Amino acid sequence: MIMEMLVNYMDEEEKKPSIEAIDYDELPDLRLVLLSGDWIPVTLPERIQDHFIDSKVISLGGATEASIWSIYYPINQVKKEWASIPYGYPLANQTYYVLDYNSELCPVGVKGELYIGGKGVAEGYLNAKEKTEASFIEHPSYGRLYKTGDVGVFTQEGYIEFQGRKDHQIKIRGYRVELGEIESVILEHRKVKNVTVINRKDKRNQDVLCAYVVGNQSLDINELKTFIGSQVPIYMVPTYIVQIEEIPLTGNGKVDRKRLLEKEITDQDQIIKKAIKQARTETEKKLVEIWRNVLDVEDISI
Repeated sequence: MIMEMLVNYMDEEEKKPSIEAIDYDELPDLRLVLLSGDWIPVTLPERIQDHFIDSKVISLGGATEASIWSIYYPINQVKKEWASIPYGYPLANQTYYVLDYNSELCPVGVKGELYIGGKGVAEGYLNAKEKTEASFIEHPSYGRLYKTGDVGVFTQEGYIEFQGRKDHQIKIRGYRVELGEIESVILEHRKVKNVTVINRKDKRNQDVLCAYVVGNQSLDINELKTFIGSQVPIYMVPTYIVQIEEIPLTGNGKVDRKRLLEKEITDQDQIIKKAIKQARTETEKKLVEIWRNVLDVEDISI
């Protein structure tokens, strides 16, 4: 997001000032920071307030189909146990619901799909009747609602917690994986500035996790995997970790997943091969050959 780019620039300027650096003393005091788009890194609000000490940081969310913003959360502090910034509370004249597959309210703490109601909801898509009927519903209790395709839970504290896109929910080895939780863990590493975790297909057309990491310096991939594995189950440790210079964004400030998928991950194969333990005995060699044939995978570790 744009604010993160600014903070990154300011951090770099503090380390190595340049002639073309911005003189922030000449700018008006920053009073309010509105963060929106995709996931907000849990470390970002504190970094913003390190530079703009008296600023107030607000998280905003919603959809174009409901007048852009419908939900907000004032980020006064970020608790250590948070895996993500809370999505928040409905704005004035807006409503937000967590509904199950029967379009009934989900109990507190139970995951469901997010729907937006209130004055901001659009009439529909222009000249697209089928698309409109698929995305907008008339609820018997809550009136006209927009089906966001987002997933979340209603918390004991009274706010909604965003848990990603319904179409981005994936299962790895039979387990449902929350990508935001993995990103939060990776961001705790001292050398990591930003990260996006996505799922992609490997050469066997299986879903695997891939983490694209922006670091302050060159990262030791195996060391980072060990760090992640010490805090989450093994199935949540990304198969591939790729260090990049910056996270690509779309025109409206969201993570450009399509461009990430276009990035090569072949270099990662060398890291995997280094971790492979070769067969030592005749029995191990025979077993490795059997598994190669069964799985159609060349690199098999004992």
